[in-house]
Amino acid sequence: MALTLSQVHYVSDSEQESEDEPVTKSQKRRKIDYKWIEKEQFSRKEEAQSRVDSASWAVLVTNCTKEGKYVTYYCKEHGKLCSARCKLFYPSDSLQVLYFENDLPHEGGKTKILTLELKTLINDLALVGVTKPNQILKAVRENGMPEPPKSALNNYLARRKRKQGNTHLNVSDFLIWCQRHAEKPDDDDLPFVIGYDCIIDENELQPISIHAVVSTSRLLKILASSSNLHVDSTYKLNYEGYPVFIGGISDLGKHFHPCFIMLSSGESAEDYKFAFQALLNSLPEYCPSVLVADAAEAITVGFREVIGDGFLRVTCWAHVNPAYEKRLICIKDKAVRNEINKEIHLLQVCSDPDVFKQASLLWLKKWQRSSVTGVTDFVSYFKAQWLDNNYGWYEGYAPQHPSTNNGLESCNRVVKDEDTLRSRLPLGKRVTSYTCTVT
Repeated sequence: MALTLSQVHYVSDSEQESEDEPVTKSQKRRKIDYKWIEKEQFSRKEEAQSRVDSASWAVLVTNCTKEGKYVTYYCKEHGKLCSARCKLFYPSDSLQVLYFENDLPHEGGKTKILTLELKTLINDLALVGVTKPNQILKAVRENGMPEPPKSALNNYLARRKRKQGNTHLNVSDFLIWCQRHAEKPDDDDLPFVIGYDCIIDENELQPISIHAVVSTSRLLKILASSSNLHVDSTYKLNYEGYPVFIGGISDLGKHFHPCFIMLSSGESAEDYKFAFQALLNSLPEYCPSVLVADAAEAITVGFREVIGDGFLRVTCWAHVNPAYEKRLICIKDKAVRNEINKEIHLLQVCSDPDVFKQASLLWLKKWQRSSVTGVTDFVSYFKAQWLDNNYGWYEGYAPQHPSTNNGLESCNRVVKDEDTLRSRLPLGKRVTSYTCTVT
């Protein structure tokens, strides 16, 4: 026959609030009259303790009386706010141990431990790149699971990261990965490495430069079908700070199509030259006539050394505009400043090189004679930077081709938002994720 035990249990009002909140004043304690129902009897205390441990209970309070010792446990999964309790009673006149429960439902509060179901969800989310605590908690709520405290989640993520081991890539692993993916697959949509190298400093045994260009057969065919090439580099994709080059083409509707991606240890002319040479090695007849990029001289030099002269170098207007507007601040007269800016925008929509040249000369003639403070300095800067050099930013410079690199910049954002979820990856994960990024 089950034994019923009635015992007063004292709890404070603070148990009804979040355990993370600091207690600023003493809390009034009130009584809860739990009705304890005997569930089991054990002949050895080890068996009783094993029974409690298997059900995720944690010690709440221990009371020693003349009758024996009472050890009360609370639910670790839902925390102290949960009404469910259990109790072990060690009678002073017997070697038996009695196990009691109050038969109240498990409810209230945040889960204090991560259940197997919750850990499975976290692991599944990690496979698709969701590793941030706030993103995981959002997914937990959407799946209707009890939400764990953020500290417990952070601890589990830290333990999981330690178990995964070192995700950084050494030179040997990099070369092995490249060699393994260097063979061209039969499937046109499977990515492969079209070019790679690794130059090592023999004294310090550190890589001086590394490159790995990844694409697919279908994307290379798309690249070869266009007469233009867009190139840009982006950062904040790996902990090591290496830039990642993304290149592609734009169609007649001026929609951008990414075609290759390259990991590089730098952003010099030699780095861009390696990327363009890898493309030329895969496509011997490839010879784009329009190069769209920002005003970086390294891109132009690297492209010219591989492709040669005779191409149109479009300078992205979206980079030119904010660059010169920063220098417009030197003109204190706001009306003059706005007028100059408006006229530069009119130059940008010139539809013919001859018209642009004549309009530029008239614009220079007008403002070089201005006596307004700061105007002549700005005009000298603009002429040297954007008229004598890097002048391919107006619409008529390369008809039927974009005058901006906005499509590629949007692609960079998609890679960060969807591929890495705006978190930097160790180089080992960044390289292995190239196959997903390209496809």
